[in-house]
Amino acid sequence: MHVHAKFQPLFQLNDPQYKDISYIILTGGRNSMKSFCISLFASWYVMNYGSLLYARYTNSVVSTTIANDLKDRIRELNVEQSFAITERLITHSNGNQILFKGLKAQTNTTDANNKGINNYKVAILDEAQDLTKEADFDRFNLSIRSADEKEKSLVILVLNPTNKEHWIYKRFFEKRGIADGFNGVQRDVLYIHTTYLDAMDIGVPVDKKIINEGEELKNDDYDRYSNIFLGHWAEVSNFLIFPRVHLTYANELPQEFEYKYGYIDVADEGNDYLAFVMCGIKEGKAYLFYVYYTKASIDVTLPKVVELIQHHNLDMVRIEANNMGKGFYRQVKSELEQTNCTTQLLTVTNTTNKIVRIVNESYTIKKRFVFLERSKQDKMYFEFMEHLHKVCSDSKNEVDDGADALAGLNRLITTTYYKYATT
Repeated sequence: MHVHAKFQPLFQLNDPQYKDISYIILTGGRNSMKSFCISLFASWYVMNYGSLLYARYTNSVVSTTIANDLKDRIRELNVEQSFAITERLITHSNGNQILFKGLKAQTNTTDANNKGINNYKVAILDEAQDLTKEADFDRFNLSIRSADEKEKSLVILVLNPTNKEHWIYKRFFEKRGIADGFNGVQRDVLYIHTTYLDAMDIGVPVDKKIINEGEELKNDDYDRYSNIFLGHWAEVSNFLIFPRVHLTYANELPQEFEYKYGYIDVADEGNDYLAFVMCGIKEGKAYLFYVYYTKASIDVTLPKVVELIQHHNLDMVRIEANNMGKGFYRQVKSELEQTNCTTQLLTVTNTTNKIVRIVNESYTIKKRFVFLERSKQDKMYFEFMEHLHKVCSDSKNEVDDGADALAGLNRLITTTYYKYATT
């Protein structure tokens, strides 16, 4: 079989130049031959070296798409008589196997579904961009690497790059200084990147419709063409509500403000964050000068909130009264009444869907708010911003408490400062 030269390292892993490789990152856009070559590699590997795990995040597609690709390669290699194929397993006559695995368990966690996979020291994670939580990958990766540390393990990530907020980009590209389209080795990672243009170069048929669509998109929107057809990482996802590049930052914020506002989204331990966001208004801009963002219990957060309200001398603070918020408000109010604090406390009970509230406020937030540059952020501010950048409009978000608090803060200043102070 004729394979593009960029894929040759897959079949040369015993070469001394690849002896330290622990990961292979296989990227590309549409018709970049990734599926063909990784299924060819899997077939070749079990025939010559050992067993491997072939996984995807979603269980339902593992035994269809992956299995069909492998069946095609086995047939093309004319070795069908040497393989026994079932829905979940492909076994070669030498005893080596390809086990199909879906990482997403019925309980929506990966913990239970990772049991037993440490018998495999080589794993392919196909459509790796679907694994959006780095912690899930870490558990999977640890399972592959934990059986026998004397034996080398290898994890191969096959993916269509999404946007630069994805943990794969941050971990394997941004932190390592790897540019789009790189082919080669950097420390323990082998990078292989191909495109439909590489397929055309070696005579692999590419649908004319795809070629025409690519040319049209290249002229109309090169960034999308670069992401979809060239397999480069996009700066912005269509579903990200607060992408980094759409927000305004400053190294230093004003020291004096016309008004200072705060908003509190209340939580008490668990997976939710208490988010207390504070901004100062000056010349129509809202400067987010402080963030208190924590999973600590209420016996820690309540006195801290009272302290912060007094310390920053806020003009107005609104507390979300849903669930335990009403009781939190009463306690904060009682504590402040025993001081000389003049902050006006308000409550709000939100009935609109959270993501709808965030989306509705997002346009004015992006035009109105100024945030601290990353180098000036403390730990809580940084974590708040990292979570904010990942909030999407198309799905249930892992953490959206900060975005919800920011939306509430924006609504507060819209209905007070912008309604009365500017008239």
